[in-house]
Amino acid sequence: MSLLSELKRRNVIRVGLAYVVAAWVLTQVMEIATDAFEAPPWVLKLAVTVLIVGLVPVLMFSWVYEITPEGIKREVEIERSESITAHTARKLNVVVIVLLVVAIGMFAMDRFTGAPAPAVPVQAPPAASEPMADPAPAAPATPAPEAAADATPVVAVLPFTARSASGDDGRFLADGIHDDLLTQLAKLEAFRVISRTSVMEYLGTTKNMRQIGDELGAGFILEGGLQQAGARVRINAQLIDATTDEHLWAETFERELTPDAIFEVQAEIAVAIATALKATLSDEAAAALAEAPTSSQAAYEAFLQGRLNTYVFGDDKPLEAVRQFENAVALDPEYAEAWGWLGFARVLAAWVGGITPEDDPLVKGALEAIARARALQPGIAESDYAEAHYYYWVKADYPQALAIIEPLIERNPNNGDWVASRGWVNRRAGNWEAAVADLSRALELDPRNGFVAFELAAFYGQLRRWDEARSMLDRSLSITGNRDQYLEQRAWIDLLCCGDLSTRRELAQRMLDRGDPENMIDLQLLEGHPERAVPLIEPHGPGISDPGPDGRWLRAVRVLHRAG
Repeated sequence: MSLLSELKRRNVIRVGLAYVVAAWVLTQVMEIATDAFEAPPWVLKLAVTVLIVGLVPVLMFSWVYEITPEGIKREVEIERSESITAHTARKLNVVVIVLLVVAIGMFAMDRFTGAPAPAVPVQAPPAASEPMADPAPAAPATPAPEAAADATPVVAVLPFTARSASGDDGRFLADGIHDDLLTQLAKLEAFRVISRTSVMEYLGTTKNMRQIGDELGAGFILEGGLQQAGARVRINAQLIDATTDEHLWAETFERELTPDAIFEVQAEIAVAIATALKATLSDEAAAALAEAPTSSQAAYEAFLQGRLNTYVFGDDKPLEAVRQFENAVALDPEYAEAWGWLGFARVLAAWVGGITPEDDPLVKGALEAIARARALQPGIAESDYAEAHYYYWVKADYPQALAIIEPLIERNPNNGDWVASRGWVNRRAGNWEAAVADLSRALELDPRNGFVAFELAAFYGQLRRWDEARSMLDRSLSITGNRDQYLEQRAWIDLLCCGDLSTRRELAQRMLDRGDPENMIDLQLLEGHPERAVPLIEPHGPGISDPGPDGRWLRAVRVLHRAG
């Protein structure tokens, strides 16, 4: 008897087929369960690995053993005339058919159900880091402008889980597409989307939907995942009511990995969200979301890399962003959005590097990129944003920067980064109340942005609104946990407000314990004890008379002089 015939007789082939189909069904069920229970990606990977490895012992078992009415026996111990393999084969055929029906049903549900409803008619509309603010004259303690009552639904789009068949974790592509989806959704007025900084801390979170909704002030949460396999991508997304944990909508998209497909999916997600929230989204807005800015996947991925590096603090990151945007426009010279972001990245890199003369190559290159973006796509928002920062950082022409950024925000009122940028320009222009209103609005859009909260505390301090300054500092500390930064600002506020040095004492001792005596020297001077500063200065030797590039020891020299 041939090997194939024997495999058939012992039902090894039928057992293998039943096992493979059952494993596929189990994998689909586990994928739904891991998403529902927010399990980490390795759980599903481990389960799939176990199922694959398990196929070998199952086949070996079916070859060696036979199930008989008396129990499991070794096949060699059973007379051929007594074997019931034919009866077992008929049962296995039924099992395989049932499993195939289940598998086909699951595939059909995944492929054809949950499609978003068509768009409904239109209705009327209902950043870069910044140094500490310079001291400003005292202003009347007027209350901050109250935000208008806003019934617009608020959606938080959590970072996508990432899986990849290429061996890496697919994190870059998931982060890049998540960031791009947030940018596209922020252009809409049908609902408000929480900004990127606030949602990124929930990557891999164990918090439940209600906790996240409460912390972000969001009534609805979109979560999903991205799986890349070669030239194809699978994106699953589900919209959840954060107050009831009810799943309002879910869909899985399997597409070719191209910009056209990605932007098409983004548009479908936006329409589905608007439909589920009973909000309105115009056909024009949906069509704009679906329009890919480039046909080059390589250029699009370089663009995403540039965007992600733009958000990272660090001296080398702005230049890395410049390189990535340059790569994007080299791959697709007609990529207007990439040219606009290249203009901003070059201005940012020049400013971070302390180089802002107009003839600097980075600055000149920024103006060329801005002009190129406008030539390709007149009125493109990214070029306006970049040019506003050129007038802000390079020219110090704050009225002109405001003149450019004002219409930009009117068209994009839900972009937290851009609203915050207007706040910093307003601060430099001396428009303190407007600056407070801008940063307050930016914090509504980006409620877990500790840097914006810290800056807003400084703005309140400049306006001598001490209670609001302290409250916002506490909020910043609760988000960032940066007690050094908190103490520095709180010490300044307490001193100006009430002549209270208690916070400065804590800060001075904290820094002295790390070997930095400067704050303690300042404290002794403020308390009228310059002689106590002398032991702090003497260990540094005669070199302290040289102020150095930052003028750090000038105050110390004055203390020595006053101490005699």
